[in-house]
Amino acid sequence: MSLFQDPLYVKPEKKTLTKSEAAIALRTAWKSISGSFPSNESLAILWAKTKQETGNFRLQFINFNFGNQKDKNDNKPFTMFKCGEEITLKQAQQLVLKTPDLVKIVSTYKKKGEDYASVIILPGHPWSKFKSFTSVEEGAEEYIKFIAFKDRYKKAWQKCVEGDAVGFSHELSVAGYYTANEKKYTEGVLKGVKEFFDNIDELLEKSPQTLKSEELLNVDLTNVPDVEPTIVIDNGVLINVPETSIWPHEDPSIQIPLRTEITVLPADPPKDKKIGFTVLEKTGIGVMNKKLINKSNNNFVFYVFTGVIVVITYLLTTCS
Repeated sequence: MSLFQDPLYVKPEKKTLTKSEAAIALRTAWKSISGSFPSNESLAILWAKTKQETGNFRLQFINFNFGNQKDKNDNKPFTMFKCGEEITLKQAQQLVLKTPDLVKIVSTYKKKGEDYASVIILPGHPWSKFKSFTSVEEGAEEYIKFIAFKDRYKKAWQKCVEGDAVGFSHELSVAGYYTANEKKYTEGVLKGVKEFFDNIDELLEKSPQTLKSEELLNVDLTNVPDVEPTIVIDNGVLINVPETSIWPHEDPSIQIPLRTEITVLPADPPKDKKIGFTVLEKTGIGVMNKKLINKSNNNFVFYVFTGVIVVITYLLTTCS
């Protein structure tokens, strides 16, 4: 039976994500799997790697497959599309003999004294099978699980957690994750990491638990829940914080939220008032009180954000 007739086969469709949507999807997936958000360094590595493999999340981003994961006949939906591989010349020649219409040798070269070949695999060949997902959330989570939970990529995943982009790329190569030239692959990842940090504010602008000052001032802190030891600090970001409370810490990057609103109040009724106007100015200031609540081994001191709002009203009246 042709692979195209397999009931699990799904027609390939190119998907498109903005760079920001991809970053947030990967960050959210990490949180969903591990219970905490990744460091910016780890997120940058995953983002850079998938950006490179999917053509900026649009050219080769097919069926929400973030890492171009191959299908391993695990009885799950799959798709097929044209792909390239770097394999030994002997392997390439064997593939061509078996399926001459589906495998093409593009070029040959030497690698560590051995003959290698660049080949093109066409849809219909087993090597052209890739996993197919139904949503960006599913694709992002399965991509992270694929690398994080497989013993084969254990060393690579550790490098990702450590924020070591070069080590991550190297260990993936050693484990056989990709067959491309390691130097070129690593250069692509490093370029992506730099782009991530050059644009980090824009990429993570709508990320979960990233609140604007207006939202901070509206948080209800009347019933602050107990803090569990799972709260940790990660690159200036507090992790596992209850959604109804804000927990800043002593860090120069923390900005005290400040909002000022000036509203001109009309005279009521105007004919009974002198000529003039009333101005109401509301200034919200976040105040932090020191309160040691550390119960973990992270040796971090957190401060409760009490959410005190100072309201100052000025009545300015001018007379003719």
